[in-house]
Amino acid sequence: MKLLNKLISVVLSAATILLMMAGMPLRKAHIGPVAGQAVNVFVAGLTCYGELNAVHNIFPLWGMSKGDVGKALEELGYESYTASTGPFSSVWDRSCELYAQLTGGTVDYGAAHAKEHGHHRYGRSYEKPLFTGWSEQRPINLLGHSFGGPTVRLFAELCVNGDAAERAATPAEELSPLFRGGMHRRIKSVTVLASTNNGSTVDVAMQEGQDLKNYLPVIGLLSRVGTTPYLNGFYDLQLEQWELSNPTGQFRGYEFDAEKVASFLRSRDNALIDLSIEGAERVNERTKNLHPDIYYFSYANSLSKPISFSQTGRQFIPIENIGNPIYYYFGMQIGLGLGKVQVYTTLEDGRQALDPAWLQNDGNVNLASALYPFGQPYKIFDESSVPSGTWNVMPVLYNTGHGYYVGFDTVHGTFEELLDFYVGHMELLDQLD
Repeated sequence: MKLLNKLISVVLSAATILLMMAGMPLRKAHIGPVAGQAVNVFVAGLTCYGELNAVHNIFPLWGMSKGDVGKALEELGYESYTASTGPFSSVWDRSCELYAQLTGGTVDYGAAHAKEHGHHRYGRSYEKPLFTGWSEQRPINLLGHSFGGPTVRLFAELCVNGDAAERAATPAEELSPLFRGGMHRRIKSVTVLASTNNGSTVDVAMQEGQDLKNYLPVIGLLSRVGTTPYLNGFYDLQLEQWELSNPTGQFRGYEFDAEKVASFLRSRDNALIDLSIEGAERVNERTKNLHPDIYYFSYANSLSKPISFSQTGRQFIPIENIGNPIYYYFGMQIGLGLGKVQVYTTLEDGRQALDPAWLQNDGNVNLASALYPFGQPYKIFDESSVPSGTWNVMPVLYNTGHGYYVGFDTVHGTFEELLDFYVGHMELLDQLD
């Protein structure tokens, strides 16, 4: 019994120390400006975090338990930062948060947008920018994984063209520069990795008007964490605009309120809606005019395999991936066509059948969705000619899961291989004018 008590004491002490460490968001040391080189800004996806979030102290998101991609890249001379956007926020809100982090100051979600969706116009404040000097002289390479893909795409669109509705609704002296646009020279490239460009058929994506009962418990629990001192420093929901979280060190006094959770979910202003096929279509329409001065790259991967005896194109996830239950469960759901929403194609005889292009997947995202945004110009990558203003669709990485790019694929790829991937992409970007 004494031994058990000692063991419990040690475990609790270790957990307390980790929570204390995690409760103190720390900026890691960066190498600073590199002459003639764009700055890398990584943006993560649904449920995820960045270097301004405390949990990043324990598990750096880009690399996870395998290592720290950002740190490793900086050791090789590539200045890199990991942004911290709301893990369940809409692509619009995440874009506004990214702008505030890059410039310093208070998040402005826009007067027109806030009124339309019924949340506060202003969010948290950042005393310092993620790095100093973001400008035409210090442009950025945006890299978005999963739901981070639509985020960096919309952010780039706002930087280029701003937003007409916000300009019409806001006095000039109050208008965020993000909604004015004209900042295309501040962005060198946009790269999306296993991105939900066209939505996903996994049941995590929420259709408009859908019953909220499956989503309320999870978001409700996270809201309790987000409004509780100390705990909110460990996992940051970043939903002050909905009064569902309190930023660490910036007292707001928001308390858990189930009705506020329901209002957030009922709105069209959340990641779960934007992950749906209909939500992605709206983002694609908004971002369809790619800027001729910006380079665009898309990476997709595939983990599923066709069922040899099936005539329907259905796919399965190989059994060796069962150690990663998230990808195994959702990958099987997509590959077997078991989700509530499916994409169909018309056969020669007029019958409707599941579209096989939407059954192949990486464990979370349909391959058809990850390749490139529908309705936007694209070309298959050719190293002899890398045009700007169009999507350069890179070769598919087969036999790798959705989390490969952030070190969360527990079966495939070492950290060295992951770093080689990013170094290769950095070298490609370095060659561009």
